[in-house]
Amino acid sequence: MLKIKQFDPNQDELSTFSQIIFDILKVSDGHASWSLNFIETDLMATKSVYYFAEIDKKIVGFLSTIDLVDEIEISNIAVLPEKRGQGIASHLIEKIPFDWGHQQMDGTIKTIFLEVRATNLPAQRLYEKYDFDAFHIRKNYYTEPQEDAILMRRTKKISK
Repeated sequence: MLKIKQFDPNQDELSTFSQIIFDILKVSDGHASWSLNFIETDLMATKSVYYFAEIDKKIVGFLSTIDLVDEIEISNIAVLPEKRGQGIASHLIEKIPFDWGHQQMDGTIKTIFLEVRATNLPAQRLYEKYDFDAFHIRKNYYTEPQEDAILMRRTKKISK
């Protein structure tokens, strides 16, 4: 059974979770796009929020976000290749406060941002399912392999 848990720096083992994230990224991307040191620092950052997807007590994916006053940035999401296509990424994304009344740190969330590889069409379709729209391309943003990033956002609709 799938369980989604939020990382708790007061109860969860930092080095264990850092290594798990590193390993998931390495398997998912063919290389670890984040260093272990970066992951540990980010896990402990007050504005970072991490969620883990667990099946049978094994972590199979994660989502990391950053609270930026009235915005949230999805900084990473990854699911083990053998577990893709099972809705795990959707369950992780649904942990983001899409209700727009949710108070994060310093204010009400108005926009949620992310960037995605131009060739990652399954991820783009997933984000579109949650009403994210592409609004900009960053040329040659990614390395290994080098490619463009598509910036996407979901913005709170203001009713008149």
